Amino acid sequence: MGTITVTLKIDKDKKKAFYDFCHEQGLMVNKFFEKAAENEIERQLLNESANVFANYGKRRKNAVDFDEVVKQIKAKKK
Repeated sequence: MGTITVTLKIDKDKKKAFYDFCHEQGLMVNKFFEKAAENEIERQLLNESANVFANYGKRRKNAVDFDEVVKQIKAKKK
């Protein structure tokens, strides 16, 4: 796995505050951004998964049991 250079535009004051923060915490700026991007992607994927699961639960409540439908069809044929 290789590395690439990414150009990022950020407010000058925010950049200084960020670099100062990283320096004070002993953090490498590039690793901080890399980890932040990974965390945000993971958060978004988990959020999407949670939405899919929540919607599945809603649809499932409205679903009809297949075996019950078969029983009803058989009962109507008699």
